[in-house]
Amino acid sequence: MSFEDYPLARGGATAGDSALAGSAPGGSSNGGDAQGGSASGGDDMGGTSAGGTLLGGSGGADARPDALVIDDFEDGDSQLLPNAGRNGAWFASNDGSSQQTPNPGAEALPALLSPARPGSTRALHTTGANFTTWGALIGANFVVNGAVPQAYDISAHTGITFSARLGKTTAAKLVRVMISNADTMAAPGCIACGDHFGTAVNLGDMFQTFRLPFAMFKQQGWGKQFPTFDTTKTFTLSFLCGPRQAFDVWIDDVAFY
Repeated sequence: MSFEDYPLARGGATAGDSALAGSAPGGSSNGGDAQGGSASGGDDMGGTSAGGTLLGGSGGADARPDALVIDDFEDGDSQLLPNAGRNGAWFASNDGSSQQTPNPGAEALPALLSPARPGSTRALHTTGANFTTWGALIGANFVVNGAVPQAYDISAHTGITFSARLGKTTAAKLVRVMISNADTMAAPGCIACGDHFGTAVNLGDMFQTFRLPFAMFKQQGWGKQFPTFDTTKTFTLSFLCGPRQAFDVWIDDVAFY
């Protein structure tokens, strides 16, 4: 089974540009959106629910070296903070079966928090419902050359940390955090690509801070399997919301640790 890339929705990019961020097998696209499919069991997104270390609290980003901060969203644009050579942008993508905000054809701009939380006035926000194949995601390529994602080495870091909450208490709580690498990304002639390494977290209605070590990132099992997660050649960080549910997710203060 082959896999197509997700569209790169960022300033200056066209619908024909692509981001290597696949998340699930098979399926068909609509209007140029990503192609994929549901994981085994339908709603099972794999990984460990509320995995990693849940730090809790509602404050802004912890003090940390700038090089570790992927994006705090305070500048209001879709670009990652230009730290440690990262120059990618946030984008939305889905299986084409329903509607997502932000639209995959538009920039994924941060939204104002109301109320603001200490040290933070903006965060990334995505909503949607009724997707029927693999769902929807919001993500970013670490490095791009024009519209082409480039391999990026994150092996010096232990994991990813971020803060997140639900926008509505009735929204689905489970979100899968994934990172694509040279092993799992879609490529010409690739068979069973897109089963990226990742883990799942459960969100609540208050901002919580998660610390997810790369050691707990696992594949879901439907695609080609690899014995270890190679973090020396990674491409895309993404947050996946599965099908057959309503989602409303706020993400803030994304960083390595």
